[in-house]
Amino acid sequence: MHRNPHGENGYDLVVAAEDDGIHAVVGDLAASGVSVQPIQVDLRTPKGSTR
Repeated sequence: MHRNPHGENGYDLVVAAEDDGIHAVVGDLAASGVSVQPIQVDLRTPKGSTR
C-alpha cells in the first residue's frame, strides 16, 4: 500500500470519477486513516461540475 501524505496532514478527501470504479479506491485510501467521500459524477458536464 502507498503512503498518503494528505491523511497524515489531517485532510479529508473527496474523490470523483464518472464510473463506479471510484468506489474501489475508497477502501485503499481509508485504510491509511483518511476520511474519504467518493462521488460518482461526470465533471465534464455542467450538471456534474456543479454537484
